[in-house]
Amino acid sequence: MPAVASIDSLSLPPASRLRQRGLSLAGLLVAGLVLAMLTLVAVRMTPALLEYQSVVKAAHLAAASGSEPEARATFDRVAGVEGITSLRAADLRIERRLVADAERLSVAFEYRRDFPIAGPLALSLKFSGQAP
Repeated sequence: MPAVASIDSLSLPPASRLRQRGLSLAGLLVAGLVLAMLTLVAVRMTPALLEYQSVVKAAHLAAASGSEPEARATFDRVAGVEGITSLRAADLRIERRLVADAERLSVAFEYRRDFPIAGPLALSLKFSGQAP
C-alpha cells in the first residue's frame, strides 16, 4: 500500500524562500509611460531625419553642377521634388575648392529643427553637412 503523505510534509517553505520577483503594477505603468514618451519623440523626429537625408542628396546633386547659380537652381529643383522645407538654396554656402588638381564646387549647409514635446519641453536638433 502506498505511503500517505502527512499534512506536515505538504507545508509551504518559509517566507524567506517565497520572495516574489517581477514587475509591480506601478512599475509596469512607469515603464509603459517611459516607453510611450520615447516612442512619441521618435515618431516626431522621423520626418526631420528623412528630410535631412533628402537635403544631403540635394547638396550632392548641387555640388555636381558647374557654377554657383546652377547649383542653387539644382538644389531648389530637388528641394521641390523631395519636399524640403527647412532649408532654401539661399541658405547654402557654396564655394570652389581644388580637389585632385580640379576645381569643384563645395556645398555646405546648416540648419536647426525644434520639436515640441509637452508644454515648455522641446527637443532641438542641429543638422549640418557638406558635399565634396
